[in-house]
Amino acid sequence: MVCSKCLTGFLQNNLCVSCDQLVPFCSTCNPTNNTCDACSTGYYRSDSGKTCSLCSNLVLNCTACSAVDDIGSAVTCSQCAPNYILTTNTCVACSAYIPNCLTCDTIAYTCTTCAEGSYSSIDKLSCPLCSSAVTNCASCTADALGAVTCSTCAANFYLTANTCLTCEQLFPNCASCNPVAPFSCDTCAVGFFRSQNGQLCAACSTSVANCAACNPSDAAGTSAICTQCDPNTIAVGNTCVVCSSYIANCDTCNTGNNTCEVCASSFYRKSSGLSCSLCSDAIASCTGCKAVDDIGSAINCSQCAPDSYLLNNACVTCLVLVPACITCDASNNTCTTCSAQYFRRNSGR
Repeated sequence: MVCSKCLTGFLQNNLCVSCDQLVPFCSTCNPTNNTCDACSTGYYRSDSGKTCSLCSNLVLNCTACSAVDDIGSAVTCSQCAPNYILTTNTCVACSAYIPNCLTCDTIAYTCTTCAEGSYSSIDKLSCPLCSSAVTNCASCTADALGAVTCSTCAANFYLTANTCLTCEQLFPNCASCNPVAPFSCDTCAVGFFRSQNGQLCAACSTSVANCAACNPSDAAGTSAICTQCDPNTIAVGNTCVVCSSYIANCDTCNTGNNTCEVCASSFYRKSSGLSCSLCSDAIASCTGCKAVDDIGSAINCSQCAPDSYLLNNACVTCLVLVPACITCDASNNTCTTCSAQYFRRNSGR
C-alpha cells in the first residue's frame, strides 16, 4: 500500500512524519510543499518555512515572536523572558529599565522586588536607595504610604531611632563601639575612659586632675587610673602634680624620672634635677645662671641684679667697676650716675 496523504505532518518516503521531525520546532506544517506554516512558541518561521529559528537569535531574551516577512529577515517580539520588559521591540532587564529592580511585572511594567539596599516606591516605578531616605542606611523597608524604616546601617554606623550614627555621634569621644544592640562604647579615645558601663566616655581629668591618658578602674568605669600625666606634671601615685608643686621653682620636668629639666628664671638645676636653687645662693646678686654640671656643684652667672656688674663670674657693685659710681650700665661697662661731689667724665668710664 502506498500512502498519498497524511492526516497531520509530512509525507516522506511513504511514511507520515511529524512536523518537527522534518522541520525542528515546527508546530503546524504544510504537507503540500513540505514547509512549516507555524513554529513553536519561542521560534519564528524562516527561510520560507524550511526552518524555525529562535526568537532570541534576533531579539535577545525574546520568548515569543513572529517574522516580519517570508524569509524571516526580522521579527516582532511579543513576549520577553521573565524579568525582562518589552520596549521598542527590545527585551530590557528589570534592573536596566528600573535601576535596582530584581524582578518585575512585565505586563504592568512595574517592579515587584527591589534589590537589597533599595526600596519600592509607592507606584512601584522606581527602587530608590535606602541611603537616600536614611543617610548611611544599608537595608530598609517602605510601607504603603512610602515611609521608610531602616533595618541595618552601613559598616561602622549604628541604628538608633531610624537614624544611622557613627560611634562618635552615638558616644562622643568613643573610638570603637560594640555593634550588638543595645550599643555601648568598647574603647574611648585617648584622654577619655569608658564610664557608666560604656554609655559615656569621661575625660581622664574629671577623675584625675591633669591626667592625659587613663584606664577605667573597673568594668563600670566608676573612676580612672591615670597612665600618663599632662606635660609639666609628674605622676605621684594616682595623681598628677604640676612641676612647681613637686619640685619648687621648676618650669619643665621630666615625667619619665620625675626630675626637673628646666628651672624657673633666677634658679638653677641641682642634685641631678631633684631641686632648683637660687642663682644668688651660689653667687651673690646673680639673677641668671646655669649649672656647670648635673649635680649643680657650681654655676656660671649670666646676669646680675640692677646696679651690679658681671666680672669674672661674680656680680660686683658699680663702685668696683667705677669708683664713686652709684649706678652703672652693665651692657657697656660705664657709670650712669656718680656719687655726690663727683661728675661723670670720659663717657662714664
